[in-house]
Amino acid sequence: ILQSNRQHGLYLIDNEGDVYRAANDLQTALMIEEQGPLRVVLRAEGWYVKDGTEGKKHSYTLPTDRLCKFITRIEAYAGKPYVRVLHSWVLTFDSHTVRLKDVGLSLPLNGASRAVFGVEGGPGIRQPVSDDGVYLIQHLPHAFSIDSGKGRQLSAGRHSEGWVSAVSAHARITVSHRDTWQRFPKEFEVLRDQ
Repeated sequence: ILQSNRQHGLYLIDNEGDVYRAANDLQTALMIEEQGPLRVVLRAEGWYVKDGTEGKKHSYTLPTDRLCKFITRIEAYAGKPYVRVLHSWVLTFDSHTVRLKDVGLSLPLNGASRAVFGVEGGPGIRQPVSDDGVYLIQHLPHAFSIDSGKGRQLSAGRHSEGWVSAVSAHARITVSHRDTWQRFPKEFEVLRDQ
C-alpha cells in the first residue's frame, strides 16, 4: 500500500531552499513506550537532517545539517485495521534568522483517484484526483478553497475540519491536523502518487 522511500515522510524546507527530512537521521532513537494487550505505542525521536549530509553539524542559524527535532508516536490497537500517528515538531533554531518555506508530510499512496476534504458543518467534499492533483488551502481564518493542481477553484467554504482522505483502489489514508482554520495558512494536497 505504502512504499518506503526517503523522498517521502516528514520534511522541512528552510528559507534558502534546503530540504531536511526525518528519514535522513540515521541516529533516530526508537523504543517501545507502552505495551499492553490492547495497545502498543512506539516512539521515534530524532532530527530533521539536510539532504546530502550526515547531520553532524548543528547550529541555531543557517547553514546547519540538522534543523528541528521530532518526536513521533505510532499507536497500534488490537483488532483494528489502522494505526494512529502523533507527531510533534520541536523548534531548535533562532526564528529571527531562519524561516521555513514548508513543513510537511508526504505519503506515497500509489494510484490515488479521489480525495475527500473535511469541512465544518457538512459532509466531506469529494474531488477526483487529476494528473496535477487537488488541494485544499485554508488561506484566511474564515475562508478556504479547494483547487485543482492547475489553480482552478473547484469549491470554497468557511472552515476546514483539518483532514483529508486519499483513496485508491486498494487503500485509504487519512491525515488530520488540529485547529487548521485557527492556525491558517494550512494546506492539504493529494497527488496521484502521494
